[in-house]
Amino acid sequence: MAGPPGFSKEGSGLKRRTGLLVQQKTQHKDKTRAWTRAKGLGEEHKETGTVSGLAETPRSYNIDLSSGSPRRNWSHIRVIPETPRCRRELLVNVDFPGQDITILFSPDAEHCQQLCTQHSSCRFFSFIRPDSTRTSNFYCYLKSSSSGQPNVQKAILGITSGYSLKPCYPDPLPCLPHVYHDVDFPGADFRTLFTADYEECQKACTSDPASCEGKLFPNTDITMHSINVPLAASPEHCQALCSAHPLCASFTYVSADFKCHMKGSTQEMITRAVNGFTSGLPARFCQLDNKWLKKNYAGINFPHNDIRSFVVDNVETCQRTCTEDPNCQFFSYVANKPPARNLCYLKRVITMPAPPRIIKLANIVSGFSLKNCHYKVIV
Repeated sequence: MAGPPGFSKEGSGLKRRTGLLVQQKTQHKDKTRAWTRAKGLGEEHKETGTVSGLAETPRSYNIDLSSGSPRRNWSHIRVIPETPRCRRELLVNVDFPGQDITILFSPDAEHCQQLCTQHSSCRFFSFIRPDSTRTSNFYCYLKSSSSGQPNVQKAILGITSGYSLKPCYPDPLPCLPHVYHDVDFPGADFRTLFTADYEECQKACTSDPASCEGKLFPNTDITMHSINVPLAASPEHCQALCSAHPLCASFTYVSADFKCHMKGSTQEMITRAVNGFTSGLPARFCQLDNKWLKKNYAGINFPHNDIRSFVVDNVETCQRTCTEDPNCQFFSYVANKPPARNLCYLKRVITMPAPPRIIKLANIVSGFSLKNCHYKVIV
């Protein structure tokens, strides 16, 4: 795990992008910011006859880790599918080969299961445990099929598989209290400090105020290379997209074309004055002003990330259904565009911490912020 210049023994590193903590016990040099893997980011499309919005109860969101497309078989849209059953069990030394959607990093099978639960298309997963003889330790393979079930199961040592918890009314803000000995989450460092032990490092990560930066800078452009340019409804929406994307270190929103320019990590931030541009930093662990969340956006479509779709009479019913569904974060409603008229698409993306990389490393203890654990009993 890279540390800043002069970083020495018994130091601890806090990681802003994914809300992680790491205790460092060996000397390192040449601090660099690392990048986090993520496939794409939530986009918006202008589309006549479409109304999009978010659940009325504010929820954080928007890493787009899928590339699905709206359902096209309209003749079957009124068929109510069989409700999938809740399956919490983990299948040790079992692999579900094939049918991969994407690959992320997880420290254990439980974390991988939570990632699958939060991914809009994932129905089951396979996790390569650290005791596996394979070189792909800590890989979390998210998977899906038209039936919602794996086509094949194989007995393989070092792999744990399981199912999405979407049918189980999952906690939208899961508590992640476990710590991982001799495991490093390299990259995404934003501050280092000395602590007596890893418990103190975890407390510092949980309470660190520097992870909450909500200020916007009007008429300002950050002149760095953009790693992704989705559309956003407002500067606040752009900030939410940046906050949920592990690679995003800053952003610039252009009001003229609704483009949200996501900027990556760099040693120096260069700005210039430009009318109509709004820039800012991500705010990953604080509650921002949520007024923009409650506004519906006529003529704007949030493509991909569909959980399910169905026919309703109006956009209010669509939004209410999204609010009542624990898996739904935002929606798109097609008001008067055949053949998808009156279709309500419920959507979600992954928002929980996902390390950019995980490796085995002696004398390192890694873990997550406990910000989501303050009202939960940790067993």
